[in-house]
Amino acid sequence: MSAMSNLIYSILDNSGCSVINFKTILNMKKIIFIVSFSLLFFLSPRDIYADDRVDEYINRMTLREKIGQILLVGFLGQTLSSEDIAHFKKINPGGVIFYSRNFEDARDIPPLISGIESIFKNNNLPMFFAIDQEGGVVSRIKGEYRPPSEPTIGAVNSDGLAMEIGRSVGSALRSSGINVNLAPVLDVPSDIQFSPMTKRSYSNDSETVERLGIAYIRGLKEAGMLATAKHFPGIGRTPKDSHLGLPRITWKTQDEKNSDLLPFKSAVKSGVDIIMFGHFIAEPGDIKNPVSLSSYWMKDILRKDMGFDGLIMVDNIEMKPIEILMPIPEAAVQSFKAGVDIIMISHQPDKQEAILNALMDAVNKGDISIERLNESLRRIIEAKIRIMSYKPPEKIINNLKDISYMAAENSVTALKFRDAPPINASTKDRVLFTGYNKAQFNAIRNVFMHTEILNTPLKKIKPELSIKEFLGKFDVLFIDADYPDASEIISLCNNLNVKYVVLLTSYWNIRKTLDILQPKWIIIPFEDNITHFSVVFDILTGARQAKGKLPYRFNIPSKYIYY
Repeated sequence: MSAMSNLIYSILDNSGCSVINFKTILNMKKIIFIVSFSLLFFLSPRDIYADDRVDEYINRMTLREKIGQILLVGFLGQTLSSEDIAHFKKINPGGVIFYSRNFEDARDIPPLISGIESIFKNNNLPMFFAIDQEGGVVSRIKGEYRPPSEPTIGAVNSDGLAMEIGRSVGSALRSSGINVNLAPVLDVPSDIQFSPMTKRSYSNDSETVERLGIAYIRGLKEAGMLATAKHFPGIGRTPKDSHLGLPRITWKTQDEKNSDLLPFKSAVKSGVDIIMFGHFIAEPGDIKNPVSLSSYWMKDILRKDMGFDGLIMVDNIEMKPIEILMPIPEAAVQSFKAGVDIIMISHQPDKQEAILNALMDAVNKGDISIERLNESLRRIIEAKIRIMSYKPPEKIINNLKDISYMAAENSVTALKFRDAPPINASTKDRVLFTGYNKAQFNAIRNVFMHTEILNTPLKKIKPELSIKEFLGKFDVLFIDADYPDASEIISLCNNLNVKYVVLLTSYWNIRKTLDILQPKWIIIPFEDNITHFSVVFDILTGARQAKGKLPYRFNIPSKYIYY
């Protein structure tokens, strides 16, 4: 007899009902069963877990409710339209993912979440509210909520700072109502110049990615966030963007494979909540299917070999690599059969509903067993219980802005020829900026009042004014490494003994810049914003020393030293 039944019998026994005939007893037993059954649905997930009723709760759910829980969906507007509300009620998703299109700034997120929660106020389970807030180029929330980029963290190379950034990001997101951060990126770019992941990775060294990524995950978890390691099993070796086509990763040696898998293995050991699969083929392994549709990678490698018992998620199932292979609903079914727990459908409501229906059909036809579905439901519920169990501090301080400045201070990197003196520019110097980046030019002019800009090709300068005479007017040149005539400008400055510094914001081109342009002075801010440029100018005027180091392993030409 259940604890609920005992409680009800106890109430009846103490109510003065001393004579009860057999028929009455049978009726009471029916009432007890109905009440027990009904009360189960009013239990919070925490109560369900405490009483070990997760399986019982799952068994009471309808098939539509179960399928809904595995869907993480997006919507298009900044407010919930009547169509959005009707659609959410129809598919009853387990979570919602937010993009920059859904808000102007962080203040808009809490009312959005409240509106979504009101649609599902009768649900016992809380919802996943997810976002890609990696930092740098992938930051859905801008302003003070924008974290330092992964390359910035890599240039600082401090576990403590990485953990504090994770904690600060997590606290800021939790204060807005978000409980899942789809970060960090644990991909290791093998070619920093051509890999699309260089801008989103800590380093091209797997041990550095492992160490900083694990520290960041710990910070997120301390703030009560679910952390996500992505993109398993590592997409850093391809020059192809998986948003545009289907990449193929080929490990030539076991060491290469081990290197890419290392950060994910450590993430599993550290207790990461979610591992996200990208859309690409990885071999040796399953040479026919993308990893996001592959039971080999999900069940054999991640579950069995690595022992991961958390949530498996796939990147947006609508992405082009999947769309070119098969219909999206069919892909969702194959992905779930392969072992995924959460299917992300970020954009299109019609595809979200089609996937729900395809999964229901697959269960009804026996292609997906109820036992397999329930496995994912248990993992989802346990993750949601962890979200509910988090007790935030009484006062949440958003110190992300201060942490971001600290990261900028310690990440900006400067290199020079061994025999070249420091720049030591003065704010009164006559400065020429060569490049097309107006934001950089304005930042320079705010510090160096006598600043001009050269944003046309050298051949277009008037014939009567020689290039040499023109450059001779200035005390120092700031040369954007992306300026097409940067090489010629550098050569002229070297011949004229004009001081100059190359500003390299496209840091993924560092090897090419050192090998081909060979500037005497180069400074690398890993983010193109005023915070990083204020540190750059402090370094160039001698107010501070550069503290960053390149987060990439390669042989720096011996003529260069950090300064």
